[in-house]
Amino acid sequence: MEVHNLNLFVILALSLYGLSRTGLFFMFRKAGIQGWLAFVPVLSWWHWLKLVQRPWYYLIYLLIPAVNVIAGFTITIDLLRSFGQFRFWQQCLGVLLPFIYWPYIGTRKDVAYLGASHSEEFKKKYMPTKNGVVREWADALFFAVYVAGMIRGLYVEAYKIPTPSMEGNLMVGDYLFVSRMDYGVRIPMTPIAIPLAHQDLLGMKAYSTLLELPYMRLPGWRTVKNNDPVVFNYPMDEEHPIDKQQNYIKRCIGIPGDSLQIIQRKVYINGKPLPAIGNQQYSYYFRLKEPLSQQLVDAYALYDIYPNTDMPKGYEYILHLSDAQYQRMKAEPVVDTCYMQPKVGSADLFPQKPELFNWTLDNYGPIYIPRKGAVITLTARNFYLYERVIRLYEGHPEYELSPDGTKVLVNGTETATSYTFQQDYYWMMGDNRHNSLDSRYWGFVPETNVVGPPLFVFFSIRERRMLDPMSGFVDEQKNGFGGIRWNRLFMPIR
Repeated sequence: MEVHNLNLFVILALSLYGLSRTGLFFMFRKAGIQGWLAFVPVLSWWHWLKLVQRPWYYLIYLLIPAVNVIAGFTITIDLLRSFGQFRFWQQCLGVLLPFIYWPYIGTRKDVAYLGASHSEEFKKKYMPTKNGVVREWADALFFAVYVAGMIRGLYVEAYKIPTPSMEGNLMVGDYLFVSRMDYGVRIPMTPIAIPLAHQDLLGMKAYSTLLELPYMRLPGWRTVKNNDPVVFNYPMDEEHPIDKQQNYIKRCIGIPGDSLQIIQRKVYINGKPLPAIGNQQYSYYFRLKEPLSQQLVDAYALYDIYPNTDMPKGYEYILHLSDAQYQRMKAEPVVDTCYMQPKVGSADLFPQKPELFNWTLDNYGPIYIPRKGAVITLTARNFYLYERVIRLYEGHPEYELSPDGTKVLVNGTETATSYTFQQDYYWMMGDNRHNSLDSRYWGFVPETNVVGPPLFVFFSIRERRMLDPMSGFVDEQKNGFGGIRWNRLFMPIR
């Protein structure tokens, strides 16, 4: 994935770095250290550690990803204490806003260097008594939230699988770690936010739009490939800023520049079949000799279970199974008949124009996935495919169809014959192919929305689906804890 707005990021980062180091410059001078050393990377840490009397090996901690967040917090608190900043609010400002607070205390004449805060002499002189319970809890909570928030924003984020759209490979109740670094760290676009919260916290909005930054992405060490599972922000969520949109996870079937087509459930990329990864699930119709039992629900880890109301009355269900599960299930003594019913066209499928694109979940496309810099010839027909990309994702609302629907206009007058895409796009699909709200329903995922790849399952809880014996439906009120899936812990994701 390409680096985006790197120059802007460098300007912002250097500005904040320069302000904070200017404050450190004055603090160094007050402590008898040459001020210019504050601006020298690594060397400034060495003198900082000597100033607060932390061991030399903290320098190694500061170079290790994730560990450096903890070490940086610790020596920042040490630095603030060395200059008499003992109050909770002072330490919060010093940690969260060093580019403002450090120059403030560095230039104040009444703030002096008191000594090495980690030394026993300093603790006896300036910190002779223990803090109260409230302060200790406040310090611990501040440390935990800051460290977890920084690690989440820079390195990895925990994510829970909430729906069965990836069943077959990722299961409801799986907890994943998602890398923010593989594709390049995306700088938060709404930096004023409550740490660890996404959209809401206790019914209140967890972020502010007073400051919104443009899209910036730092260098990563790999790009999105076909068949990669990817966490991204749901692009149809228009109520929130991009980085606060709902998190989804799907498999990236098509990457920028690909031509995609689905023929009889088989995905073709640029005319060649795309190998399937792991298990895909599909919906099958089952007619049973008796009601579906709880034993079968548990044995096949069934999640979404729909009594079939489209066929003659009887013990009929729509179940979502992999090919291997289907072969086992149809051999069960309770099964009368079973089959997969071909999917028909739907007005819900992207681009919601069935009169022009009579596509189905199993037979879809062909469709071109936009690549940055690619030029397409605009027609009245393909404008329906790229209208949302052009008008919303790339900010050109002046593009529209003529009143008679025969050509594309710019500002209502000039005819648009071509368009050049400004960023990359991706095509996402769930492994539960007949039970997934994905690109076949809402189209392309912009590069701006990509978060990162999931790394591994670190925990997994099975939600047991309980049947109502009278209706045959899942009784949501009776669903409960079905145990820990020990065999899935630390399972790599493919």
